[in-house]
Amino acid sequence: MKLRVAAKINADLYVFPAQNGYHPIDSIFMSVGLYDEIDVETAHTPQRDVEFHGPHAQNIPAHNTVTKAITALTEYHEKSVPHLKIVIKKNIPQGAGLGGGSADAAGVLQALNQLLELGLSTETLATLGSQVGSDVPFFLTGGTARITGRGEHIQPLAVSAGWVALIKPSSLACSTGRIYQRWDELYAHAPPRLLPDVRPSFINALYHAVFSLHPEFEPWLLRLKQAGFGKSALTGSGSAFFTLCATQSQAEQACALFSGEAFDTWALPLVSGSFA
Repeated sequence: MKLRVAAKINADLYVFPAQNGYHPIDSIFMSVGLYDEIDVETAHTPQRDVEFHGPHAQNIPAHNTVTKAITALTEYHEKSVPHLKIVIKKNIPQGAGLGGGSADAAGVLQALNQLLELGLSTETLATLGSQVGSDVPFFLTGGTARITGRGEHIQPLAVSAGWVALIKPSSLACSTGRIYQRWDELYAHAPPRLLPDVRPSFINALYHAVFSLHPEFEPWLLRLKQAGFGKSALTGSGSAFFTLCATQSQAEQACALFSGEAFDTWALPLVSGSFA
């Protein structure tokens, strides 16, 4: 069985002090048309075989979001999960704040549910996915949604027609754990921040934590804003950033601001769901 699963951006992201080891968030997630490609089939080998290849498949550990998703499903469902061969082409960069690992976990859960005719509901898959990562439940539906709590509260929102210029420094990946640790150092005891009435706000509460570790981000985002691309922000904990555009042409113009330098850029449509 083959499917593609989309990346996401955070059109805004608010973070709150950790509770029981996890930081609650309030964020607008948007699915964008950059896809990892997943191929799942039953195999005759005596073990489950998970392979990654493609432009962003480097240094993925043996124990990863996909193997964790398979374990969660196996422990939950009484029907034996057979030997599997799973091949994933990684088009979504790692360490970029685009949710690629969570997307892969959601895609494998969805594929196995269909391939093995397990009949599990999206709600059940989301519960299993939350054991793997906080973002996995969102990726089982995708589109545009307000995400709160640890990621378990998902409020679907209307998907606007639009395009995104997505930009990632080619050689820079951000560690989510380190970024949140730095946020704690800076803001864990600060007064709670009031949320704006108008969302998305294109404010990312992790920006200053990222900037304190990677000060090169400031001129990059400033370049977009000085060129008239006001709806620009870091996504997730970085290292990718974006600007929201009305048309493909505008997204391509924003990407062109970083041409000839050490950046990966994509002009991408907003999409209505995770799977294609």
